[in-house]
Amino acid sequence: MDKNVGVLRLFPSIPAEIVNSFLKHPMQGVAIETFGAGNVPSNRPDLLNEFKMASERGVILVNITQCLKGSVSDAYAAGKVFFELGVLPGYDMTTEAALAKLSYVIALDHLSLNEKREMMLTNLRGEMTVDKEQQFRLKEGKFVRTVATALKVGSEKEMDNLRRALLPMFLCCAAKSGDIVALDELLSQGADVNNPSDYDGKSCLHIACAEGNVDMVKHLISIGASVYVKDRRGRVPLFDAIRNGNKEAMTVLLRSGAHFLPNDSEVLRELCIAASRNDTESLKLWKIANVDLDMSDVDGRTPLHFAVMRGKIDVVRYLVKDVGIHATKEDIFGNTPLSNARKLRSQEIIDILVESDGILARELGTVAEGTGENLADIVIGSSSQNESFSNYFH
Repeated sequence: MDKNVGVLRLFPSIPAEIVNSFLKHPMQGVAIETFGAGNVPSNRPDLLNEFKMASERGVILVNITQCLKGSVSDAYAAGKVFFELGVLPGYDMTTEAALAKLSYVIALDHLSLNEKREMMLTNLRGEMTVDKEQQFRLKEGKFVRTVATALKVGSEKEMDNLRRALLPMFLCCAAKSGDIVALDELLSQGADVNNPSDYDGKSCLHIACAEGNVDMVKHLISIGASVYVKDRRGRVPLFDAIRNGNKEAMTVLLRSGAHFLPNDSEVLRELCIAASRNDTESLKLWKIANVDLDMSDVDGRTPLHFAVMRGKIDVVRYLVKDVGIHATKEDIFGNTPLSNARKLRSQEIIDILVESDGILARELGTVAEGTGENLADIVIGSSSQNESFSNYFH
């Protein structure tokens, strides 16, 4: 047990000189009693600087609440001020437990400073309840052995089955939290980076892309994670990146050769959903991924059909003006986006479709010129006029 540990209780007017004296050599570890859920006088740069310098010297500092009940966490703004200076959150440890733990951990000379700090964040003997959002820090190999002992696993075959059942779950946790160290530890114990990691058949690359953990995505690809591996619905990691709006992860995947097969039904479904929701931003991401925004479903309907039928003007304008999709593509019932707009009498959408489709505009323009009538009037005009153009529209 190391004797160079102590407890420092903060109060609003505490002088920086006292803190400086307390943190000087030979002090190795300090449990700092703060206010509430880990609040510190953030308007005291002189005070915060003392803690920063002590942490940089290698002093292990732990943030403990003065309250009888409650917990300190780095998930809140108040706790983050300290955490960014190198002060570790003590969660719900008591002052006595923190002091004893510091004394024990600091005395472990075979550990590096980073390993000692990691150990302070780990629940060793039930001394603290780790925050649910804490980064995945489980010592997987030891955990698997502990579970094996509890289940009275005797043979190597049984141990193998247990490892295959548990390691994918741990991979999933590491990928979701972005913990590269934990992931590499799992791989060293036999986990497969391309094996399904969750109930939906997703690999850890799927999960990292969905969460937007770009560093994890890059690391996984660098160690051999396939950008073509599919989950149980046939979706590749690129699908999850785009669906969750993670453009940076999407870019990394595209640079690594990721792509979609033509007429991917899952992709088409997302396109139609985006069109129905007037979500142009999602459509732009699919376009960047070289997806055909004019693909058809089993009924021959395209995203433009759906946008017109839902009256989503922004998507209609994007698809016909920016992407260049024509409004005359028929579904299996012979309906085009333009004929649907005419039936719904959506004047603004009709104007966009007619104006953007050069061939259609020229043909209708010729008719309009001959009759002397307004183009829009012809498109949504009287029943007799509609009958005159029924063959064209249908």
